[in-house]
Amino acid sequence: MNEIAVLVLKRIGLGILTLFVISILIFVGVEALPGDLTEAILGQNALPDTVAAFRKALKLDLPPHVRYFAWLGDVLSGDLGNSLANGRPITALIGWRLRNTLFLASATAVIAVPGMPLGSPGMEGPNPVEYEVIAYNTKGQTQVYATVQGHSERHE
Repeated sequence: MNEIAVLVLKRIGLGILTLFVISILIFVGVEALPGDLTEAILGQNALPDTVAAFRKALKLDLPPHVRYFAWLGDVLSGDLGNSLANGRPITALIGWRLRNTLFLASATAVIAVPGMPLGSPGMEGPNPVEYEVIAYNTKGQTQVYATVQGHSERHE
């Protein structure tokens, strides 16, 4: 198998393992917090029957490890659940935001990526171009913060 393909597969595997470990750490951290989600939403003066029904609806009556693996199975199947704020599916709430984010990232890539090879020739050769990082202060005066030379050696 190609070395690059092996490297990519290793990186993907490590990324998946990292997401799994982080999800466990967050779940354990939330479980360790004092109090309960039902108390936070319904208040401390809620009736015990209401609390029990709410806990059952959110599956908080199940043991933690069962809840975690049920959540993991739902996430892997694409079901992120419903928002507690408005009851809408979380995938729908994320969906249009993700489309906007991908649009902005694509537009940025279309502008930035072609500029990289266009700037490279100025950094090479016997007379490299010097670039200055310039900013304007509040009085409108120009200040040079850094001068970056494109090539470290001079050819004379």
